[in-house]
Formats: sequence, C-alpha cells, structure tokens
Amino acid sequence: MDTLNYEIKTLTPVLISSAGDANLTLTRDYIPGNTLLGIFAAKYISINLKNKLPAHQDNEFYQWFLRGDVIFSNAYLILKGKQADIQLSPTPLPVQKNKKAEIYDLLRENVKNTKPLGEYSHFEDDKIITGTPEKRINFHHYREERLKGHSTGGGIFNYEVLAEGQLFGGVICGTKENLQKIKSLFSGKQRIQVGRSKNSQYGQAEIALSEIKTPKPAVTVAEANKEIVLSFTAPVILLNEYGFPEVSLQILKEYLKRFLGDVDFTVQKCFARVEQIENYVGVWQLKKPLDKAFSGGSVFKIEFTSDLDEKLKSKLESLVIDGLGERTNEGFGRVHVNIETLISGNKYTRKKIEAPKVDKPLDSPPELIKKIFTAVVRENISEFVIREAVRKSENFAKGDSLSTNLLGRLELILKEAKDAQDFVEKIQQLRKTAQDKLKASRDIDNSKTLWELLNNQNQPDWEHLKNNLNDDVKKAAKIAEFDFENDPDFRKKMYKKYWLAFFRNIRRINKQARRLGNE
Repeated sequence: MDTLNYEIKTLTPVLISSAGDANLTLTRDYIPGNTLLGIFAAKYISINLKNKLPAHQDNEFYQWFLRGDVIFSNAYLILKGKQADIQLSPTPLPVQKNKKAEIYDLLRENVKNTKPLGEYSHFEDDKIITGTPEKRINFHHYREERLKGHSTGGGIFNYEVLAEGQLFGGVICGTKENLQKIKSLFSGKQRIQVGRSKNSQYGQAEIALSEIKTPKPAVTVAEANKEIVLSFTAPVILLNEYGFPEVSLQILKEYLKRFLGDVDFTVQKCFARVEQIENYVGVWQLKKPLDKAFSGGSVFKIEFTSDLDEKLKSKLESLVIDGLGERTNEGFGRVHVNIETLISGNKYTRKKIEAPKVDKPLDSPPELIKKIFTAVVRENISEFVIREAVRKSENFAKGDSLSTNLLGRLELILKEAKDAQDFVEKIQQLRKTAQDKLKASRDIDNSKTLWELLNNQNQPDWEHLKNNLNDDVKKAAKIAEFDFENDPDFRKKMYKKYWLAFFRNIRRINKQARRLGNE
C-alpha cells in the first residue's frame, strides 16, 4: 500500500460529539477517520454519481468506501515546530508522570505512585513533545419551535468545541491508482464541513492533500530482536468467535496470530484501557451498534520464542499500514511498533509546545455562566460519588449478615440525619445485635469492617475524588469559582448520596443472590 497524508485546518469551531449530559455535549479532541470517509464518499457521489446508479452499486465506490480498500486514519493535532511540523498521536499508557512531573516509561522502569501522562505526544529519542487541542465551550438557547428563530422557554445547552485555527493531520492508505483518483477529487485546498451543527456556525474547515508516497520499512521493526512493543494509536475493535466485540488478551493473541502467521509469543506486559465506540451514520439516520474497543494509547510488550526473521518483520511492517482488527478503513486499528524510543537514562525529558490559544476575557464570567458551570460540576461529582459507592459496596456484599431490614434501617437513619456526625451518633445507638452484624461484615481484603467504615465521617474520600476527577471538570469548577471541597452543604449532600447508593447496591446484590439461590 501507498500513503497520502492530509491536513485539516479548522476555520470555525468544530464539534465532533462524543459524550456528555443533558446540558453539555462534549467533543472528541481529534477528527475520526470515519468522518473523513464520509466527506470523501459525499464528494465522490456529488462528482461521479449525479443522477446515476445508487452509490453502493458503483463498483469503485463500493471498493473504496464499503469494502475498505482505502483506509482513512484519524486526524490528530499537528504542532508548529521551529524547523518542521510535529504530528502528535495518543500518548502510550505506560508513559506516566509522578508528583514531581518526572516522566517514566513503566515498560522499562518499576516506578510507583504515577499516573498516565495523557495528552498527545511525539517521541524523539529520550525527549517527548506533548500537546493537546484547544477547546472552548459555547452556550445556546433551546428553541421549541425552530422556525421562530428565538428561545421562548429560557432553556440553555452547551457545546464543547475544538477551537478554530488548529491543524490536524492523518493519512490515507491504498493502492497508488486509488490514491491518485482520490487526490483528483480534492486538488489543492478545499473547503469541507466537519462534525455536528454544520448548518449553523460550526464545522467549517479546509483540507489539503500531500504527495503520494511509498512507505519506507520501519527502522524500529528492522532493529527488533525477540521483543516488540505494540502501541495502539487509535481504538482497536476485535470480534470473538460469535461475531461480538470483545476486549481480552486472548482475542488479541488470536488476531495477531492470524495476521503474523502461526508464531509463538507471549504478552509480557499490558497497559490498556477500554472504551465504547458509537457512531452516527448520516445516510442511515441511525447510530451504529455499540462496539467495545481497546483505547488508543494501549500498549502491549510482546516476546517471541525466537528472533524475528525477515518474513515476520515484513508482516509487522504491513501491520503498521493495514491496521489490526475491524473497521480499519474507518480509522480504527491503527498501531505502531516500538514507537517509544527511549535510548538513554531512565526517564524522558519533556518538551511541551502549546497549541494556539484563543484570547480569553480578563473579566470574571457572568453569574449565569457560573451557575451553568457549577451545575455541570455538581452533576459530574455526583456521578463520580455514586460510582465509587457502588464499587466499594461490592466489596461488602457477601453473606447474610447485612439483612434487608438492617439496610433499610440504615437508609432511614441516613435520611433523617442532619449531617455526618449526626448519622454516626445515631448508628452508635443501634441495638447490639445490629452493631454486631455491621462489625461482622468485612470487605474482600478482610482489612476493614463496615462498622469502621460507617464511623469514618470522611466519606466519600475527597482526596481520592480530587485526584481522579476529570481535568475538564476541575477547570469548569475553577471558572465557576466553585470550591466543591470546602462547600459544607455540597459535601453533606454528597455524603448522603454516597451512603444511599452504597446501601441500595448491597440490597440489589443480595436480592439477586437470593433469587438465583431459589432457582
């Protein structure tokens, strides 16, 4: 396969929706390959298929956009360097930082108390260049009747968007003949529409294609011996024997063996995350079924039983071009071999180049904006607290010591309690038989009883919450001037929400266990 690089410059804010809640729609921080596929497919139809066959009956259209003969990768942020542009990709998960901001590769170093570096990056020997796209949040009014052109109910919703003036780059892979035809569709720089709300002020961009190239063999593959590091630079979708998406090492091994041939290898180390993939298909007016995938940035250290021969190295080079797994033509399954090139010392030197920044107002945000951001922060923290309570409760949901009556009594005490101290004082007045049951209930590590946990008024663990809360939520709290850690009323509500979710989840698990036992 040959390759054709493309660059997209955002001319207006761009919204590539990913998730959010009722009031805030979040954007991806890259432009997905399936978005590019749709843009090129629409261009092909407008030029070559006016008043002709249905698109899927056109042989060339079928091969390029449906069968997958042409691969469209995701477009990630490009930074302007002093000498050349720098193409970023998702930072591998084992590249992590400690509290001193020292950056280590956990594939090589056994360092504790670190967390993933995140962002996007580019490696140059023992240097790592990092960056992240600039985003902003825009506010809109609901319109019950769009033809009126104005809001009547006062409702507000928010779009997080990629700011204008940023450059994103990716690659198109295919035969030289196909790439030449594709390039002819977009000769020179052309305007395109990207993402949601294209008919309003969003989604205007400019695309430019470079020269067609034949990829050179990867030096990192040529120098490999028995070990390689496989890094996913896009989500990777794998299907099990029943045709359903599955995320597991076993399924990954099966895919690699089918691609590389019947070779023996083991996965020595694994740093992986899982995400759910959901895409909207315009021509269907529907979403595709939900897929589970290994996230971009997932890394696997693989050791072969013998040195890599030239045939196996050639297959690894093809893997970098062709991709791994399903829907590779839509940008999924992109991989790199030995992308991390740490050659000296035991840690990386970081060089951060900031993406173009949009000037922000110097004045304090309006009160309405503060209220909106505060509501978003409260909702996100509330969801985090409930998840933590459910996770913690599963450690105690065993045996019959926690009866439905006892859990119901605890819920009632919690609802009537004024605050955490009042709740603790009231449970200490429970009968000895009830207290004994709480003392008999231990977590799965047998390290703490439920009685001890209930007497600890610092629930949820606010230090843990602060360290693990999404950075965007923390930024929103800062903009809203909402000090959630030191707001007594908010902490009181979160305390009750935590324990209510805790008790109710144990009741649910015990009820399910009894039903299965009766069957």
